[in-house]
Amino acid sequence: MLSLSPITGTLGATRAAHLLRRLTFGPTKAEIDAFATKTIAQAITDLFQPRPIPPPPKDHLTGSEWVTTGATTGVNSISNHLKHYIRAWWFAQMMDAGANATEKCVFFLHTNFTVQSSIVNNSVDLYYQNQLLRTYCFGDIRELTEKISLDSAMIVFLDGNTNKRTSPNENYARELFELYTIGKGIEAGPGDYTTYTEDDVQAAARVLTGYAKDITNIDPDTGFPTARIRTNQNGSTNEHDYDPKVFSTAYNGHTIQPAAFDAYGFATEAAMRDELTDLIHMIFAKFETAQNICRKIYRFFVYYDITADVETNIIDVLANTLVANNFNLQPVYELLFSSEHFFDEDTPDLSDNVLGALIKSPAEVTIGTLRFFNVDLLPWDVNTQAELYAYYEETFRLSLRKYMEAQGMSLLNPPEVAGYPAYHQGPSYPRNWISSNTLAERYNLIPLLVEGYTANSTLYYKLDIVDFVENHISNPFDAEVLVDELIAYVFPVLVSQERRDYFLYDVLLDGLQLYNWTNAWVQYTSSQDDSAIRPSLEILINGLLQSPEYQLS
Repeated sequence: MLSLSPITGTLGATRAAHLLRRLTFGPTKAEIDAFATKTIAQAITDLFQPRPIPPPPKDHLTGSEWVTTGATTGVNSISNHLKHYIRAWWFAQMMDAGANATEKCVFFLHTNFTVQSSIVNNSVDLYYQNQLLRTYCFGDIRELTEKISLDSAMIVFLDGNTNKRTSPNENYARELFELYTIGKGIEAGPGDYTTYTEDDVQAAARVLTGYAKDITNIDPDTGFPTARIRTNQNGSTNEHDYDPKVFSTAYNGHTIQPAAFDAYGFATEAAMRDELTDLIHMIFAKFETAQNICRKIYRFFVYYDITADVETNIIDVLANTLVANNFNLQPVYELLFSSEHFFDEDTPDLSDNVLGALIKSPAEVTIGTLRFFNVDLLPWDVNTQAELYAYYEETFRLSLRKYMEAQGMSLLNPPEVAGYPAYHQGPSYPRNWISSNTLAERYNLIPLLVEGYTANSTLYYKLDIVDFVENHISNPFDAEVLVDELIAYVFPVLVSQERRDYFLYDVLLDGLQLYNWTNAWVQYTSSQDDSAIRPSLEILINGLLQSPEYQLS
């Protein structure tokens, strides 16, 4: 039977690697080894430690940040460059997070509350939305939903600026139900579902009338910009619909209306805010909302196929946990990621296919490879954390961004309003990452790393496989140990003996004998001339990392 009971004992390398692959963008060998000695309780405590707020990105033209001080035309870089710096800055957080779940959980929330940078087109808005997701990444998703409803990037992305009493715009209200919270239930008619109806969308849109983006209006709870309320010259909220909003039987005919009016007969600003809170609480009062959120968590972190058994024994239990903890995500994460089910240990036939069952995203392929092989993206000396991020940003901007995009992921700019198809588009889900073109680009990344990337006579990064093997393989003189340890660390599940022998004898040794490798390594250690081993190691690492097995998590 499927079980959310916690696993016991120390993790060991296989379970540690699985946990870290799913909760980070890819672990180093040292992190896997360290977590292998921990219990699951210790590992979860470490992974969910609050991460310090990172310093904001810098404009490379001025050498200073601009997101809090403001950009000046003619002084700062053009807006499109600043937008790229935001994306690169987030890439830097993913690279630098170590064995901490923050960045993966921030990215999960981004896949749910999606915006497209090509539409938002404002670096400051994108930055503060990322900060908002960061603030709530382990926290109250109901409160986050309320906050993001008035977030500047979201207001722009789904036309909140044009949502007025006289001409309601339904774009955000529709996605609030369909994408962000309760999801589509069973279709009951054109545009109507068991979870919400067209009338509900229209009523919610009316609740949300009368707001406008304002980067200077600060939310006292978060300290981040939030939408202002539109007022006329008399200071009245005349763009907000002050009539009662009656919802369908899906919400038991719940009615939302202002509780207080100003001298002109319009809702007060406090009453408008209360209406939004009422709307969000109404949606989250439905158990289907908790269920839908937990399905998203499951598909993102565990497996995309939710069977009836998973729905009953996993999703419903997680949803009850979410509700019982006032919609805080961390207790759900702790229950799920500690469980026998997450580690594929609850059914003897391994029919759940949890380990090695997800296809890595382009971010996981790129960042995971860089991190595991200790690829140095910093050819210069850096003195501060801010400088470190600036150099990460430069490297990402010049090269790695285009390789991730060629693999199918434009960070902060998914191709659809619903986000990246891998996280929402069934029945394929993560298989949507793979096409003939994107698979080829995944494979092209590996020789790029092995050969190194040079621009303007500067080597920006290079995977030095000789250095890695010398410092991370327990006995590099032994070809069998070398291949076995690499397979154990870079593949999510063990391969067959035939497959292992292929990498050993056909790829690394290429017809030579085991003792030939030992002799070659002895020669290298005495002479420091790696010409006899480097080509073979580079062929091996290309073979391993361009394999189908390496694409899995």
